[in-house]
Amino acid sequence: MKTTKIKRNPVGLVELRKSFALSQKLMAMYLKISISTLKLVETGRRLLPTHALITVAGLEMQLASKKENIEFNTIHPLEHTYYAAFKEQYHPLQARENKCRTDKKSLQNKLNLMKCNYQKIRAGLQIIDRMIEENNIMGAELQEWQKEKNKIAGLLTKCGLPLQLMIIARLEILENEIRLYDKLKLQLSTELPGFL
Repeated sequence: MKTTKIKRNPVGLVELRKSFALSQKLMAMYLKISISTLKLVETGRRLLPTHALITVAGLEMQLASKKENIEFNTIHPLEHTYYAAFKEQYHPLQARENKCRTDKKSLQNKLNLMKCNYQKIRAGLQIIDRMIEENNIMGAELQEWQKEKNKIAGLLTKCGLPLQLMIIARLEILENEIRLYDKLKLQLSTELPGFL
């Protein structure tokens, strides 16, 4: 086969091939040259045959004529054969969503219990303060009342407002995550009804 004296930029050929998502084997078949020749051309150790050079020029024109990237918004028929790969990605998301819902329910119950206990503790502390004040308790007796008050106040570490706020924040995060999963399911059922 006749070759030209024009040396092609091998990197440009590699980029061109990759921009069309072609393997070396397919590119060689398309250019009607052997794969070993293509490898030599891509590494800059050989020139392209004239007929292949013309085909490459055609590909370059084709690429240049694309003013903007085409977006494919429909499923290619072959994608249905990859349902297992889809399921492999989707099922962990579904499991995570279920865990979020379970965690949310558990945290909500915990928060409700904390609020209930918090109200009881605060009421108990208020009663102790009132009894100390009304009975004008002093001295050793006052110290006993203070010890009891401190024991009750220690329970606030398990249900105080700062902890409640942290649980509320975690609940918000879970709620947002659940909303994202709901949005994903809606999108999938709209755009990929056959996959669900």
